[in-house]
Amino acid sequence: MNQKVVSQDQEASQSAEPMVIIGAREDRNTILAALRFYQERGMGEPANRSDSIHDIATNGDEDISYDAGDIDDLCERVNGAPSERSLMEVSTADLFAEIRRREAMAPPHGAIGALYDQLGQQRIIPGGSHLLTYFAYRLKREEALVAGLPGAKDAAQVWQLKIDQMEQAKA
Repeated sequence: MNQKVVSQDQEASQSAEPMVIIGAREDRNTILAALRFYQERGMGEPANRSDSIHDIATNGDEDISYDAGDIDDLCERVNGAPSERSLMEVSTADLFAEIRRREAMAPPHGAIGALYDQLGQQRIIPGGSHLLTYFAYRLKREEALVAGLPGAKDAAQVWQLKIDQMEQAKA
């Protein structure tokens, strides 16, 4: 199982196009502005840079710096890079499909559900913890769907109704 994951990671790191992941949109915007400023000043040419900027661009002369065309390519990758998303936007179906693919569904699934139930019964979960409650409902919905027990679809619908109500209350 782990060998498969490692080999996929190795394939990704050996792809022809390097992947860029940016946190917040503001981070992406600032990086793009800085790259375009760097490009406008002609710093794709080493002769146009100060020693300190050249040192950064080449990692102390260990790497070859980007020229104007490379900077354009980098700007495209940065512009198209995924940015920060709300956890509520994460697809539950995709998340559970990945967990199933890794053959790790049952033990953590049941453990997380039991933990949430215990925390709720002991009143440890704060009453205003909207996000935690939302994720717990999603987990319980998926747990009902994969359990295969009689009435599982009905239970899943109950949890989906709670999820819908939380989403409507937030909107």
